[in-house]
Parts: sequence; C-alpha cells; structure tokens
Amino acid sequence: LSTKGGSIFSAVLKEYMEQDKKTPVTLFTGNDVSMNFLFYNKKETIMETTALKPLRMHLQEFLESVGADYQCDEENHFYTFGMTSNGMNIRAFILYNEENDWMRCHMPMPIKVPEEKRTAAILLLNKMNNEAPGICLNMDEEDGEIVSTMMVNTDNGAINYSILNAMIHTCYNAIDACIPRIMRLIYQQPEDMLLQISSKQINNSIAN
Repeated sequence: LSTKGGSIFSAVLKEYMEQDKKTPVTLFTGNDVSMNFLFYNKKETIMETTALKPLRMHLQEFLESVGADYQCDEENHFYTFGMTSNGMNIRAFILYNEENDWMRCHMPMPIKVPEEKRTAAILLLNKMNNEAPGICLNMDEEDGEIVSTMMVNTDNGAINYSILNAMIHTCYNAIDACIPRIMRLIYQQPEDMLLQISSKQINNSIAN
C-alpha cells in the first residue's frame, strides 16, 4: 500500500491448509477482490463508496461458473443443486438471509438410518464431528436423515468464489467420508456387533 494508490490483490493463510493438507488456504485473489469504504459522522453513515453485491447474486454467479444444474427459491432464500458421492446422487442446498450476514450449506445424505440403528449412528456422528471441527454432521431422530451443514459469516455480503467453494467441498467431503461408515453400520448384523465386542474383550484380556 502507498499514497500512489493500489489495492490488496490476494490474501493467503500460510499456516492453514486446504483439504489436500498441502495447499495454503486462499481467502481471495485476483477478480475476487473488491473494496468498500464507509464514512461516518456522529449520527449516521454519510457516504458509502460502493454497494456490496447481494449474496443471491454471488451464489448464482458461482453456480453458473461451475456449470451446476441449480434451482433458486428467492422467496425462501436458498439455492439447490445436485452432486454425486460414492455412486449416490446428493441434493445440496445453500441458504442465505436477506441482510447478507450469513449463508449455510445443507447437504442431506441420500439414505436414512433405520430406527434400531439410530443410537449407534449418533455415536458415530459425534465421533466424526470431533475428528473434523468446523463441520457438523447431525441426524433427525424422527426419520433418520443425516445432514452435513456448515455456516459462513459473510460480513454483510463480503464473499468470494474461494469461500463458497471451500464451504461446499467441506460439506461434500464430510458426506463422502460418512456414507461408507453409515452403510456398514446400517447393514451390519447384530451378531457381527457381538463378535466385535467379544473380540475387543479378548484383546483387552490378552493385553492385561
């Protein structure tokens, strides 16, 4: 920055890595950059240099740029589009509020946990949530639907493609990792569980 003018081109968090554990997290770069200045007096804002783009427009432009087949529900403030994981079709939702303060990715798993397996499923989801802070896997106890959710504070509409992409892929990766483990739990027979418990008890006895 200097008195001759200029702007910040990119911001990178070098100590934080992307999902591949190798690439530093990029907050924004190049065309994602926008600047906005507010001038205040004692009572109210007297001038704003630019109007921030609504979240709805950011989301629509992003989904169009990646070629997503999406639908928009402006009345209820959300977009929905399709993805695929482990050979299963997933319907993803991105919700936002009118004030441009936040948005949330909501990604239901395409299978539901039967009632007799839901207690075990909750314990598994709690374990997975502890392994991956920042993402939330939760289950509706009434119908057994598992959903991956992540909320982002957008600071009055300040958002870019990198943040959108990271939010969606974080939810997707959580679902992608969860599906095989939940499928094993759903189709595991009660006698298999007893054999596992017995095996653990035998191993503990040998170790002691």
